[in-house]
Order: sequence, then structure tokens, then C-alpha cells
Amino acid sequence: MKINHFPNISLDISETKEKDLTEKNEEIIEELCQILVEHSKIESDIFLKHQEINTYKLTPLAQKHLTDNCYKRGFSASFGSPGTYDFVLEPCRAKFIMKSKAKMFLEFSYGNDFWYHKQFIIKLTESDWKIDKISYRYGSNDDSWHVSRF
Repeated sequence: MKINHFPNISLDISETKEKDLTEKNEEIIEELCQILVEHSKIESDIFLKHQEINTYKLTPLAQKHLTDNCYKRGFSASFGSPGTYDFVLEPCRAKFIMKSKAKMFLEFSYGNDFWYHKQFIIKLTESDWKIDKISYRYGSNDDSWHVSRF
């Protein structure tokens, strides 16, 4: 069986009694497919906008403030509100650790009932201090850090 506006979809109704397949069911299937098409179009638009943002906004920022090592990991593909680093605008804790003359750690902890942690390893390069690694962890008891992207 074919779906009216989606001839590319082959609909298997072998496990449905023919009397149970009503015109309303067919409308619901058609409507769901249309919703999925609309969602895909929106998702594609977001992807294109994301590429544009990476190219024209994040790339120059990253090239200026990230080491090559960190830059090669790429950019985060998550979007949201609040943004990934909005915690710096809210009450949070920051821990500064100077490991050596050329390496420092800055760890942020934020949250209410559940704590989130972001760690930035910053290295002295030939030109300036730059972010070399970004990591995250969750909760209070987990000491394992997971590498993140800018």
C-alpha cells in the first residue's frame, strides 16, 4: 500500500485487519509524514545556520583563543537556551589552579541539586595564553573528566 503524498514509502499493513484501516488512520499516517518532513526542513535550516555561525563567528573566536590541539576537536553541535557557557552569568564557583608557569586550570561548578563541572586547561603559547582542552563532568562523586568541544 502507498501513502498518498508519499509514493516513496511502502506501507506494510500485513499485521492490521483491513476493516481496522480507516480513512482517518490513513489521514493520521499522512499527517505524521508531513510533520516529519517539516521537522527535517527546520533541522536542515538549523544545520545550515550552524555552519554559517561556525564559519563566520566561532572560527575567528576559536582561532584567536584556542590552541591548535583544542581547535582540531571542532565545535560543539549542541544548541540551547540557556547556552553552553551561560553558567558564567549565574551564581557559580570557579577554582583556579596554576600547575606550572605555562599551564593553568580553571574549573567552574554550577547547579542547584545536581552539580555540573567544566574544566579549561589553558596553556602559554608563543603568542599568548590559549585554551588547550575543555572537559566536563557531572555530580559530586565522579572525578572522571570527559573531553568536550568549544
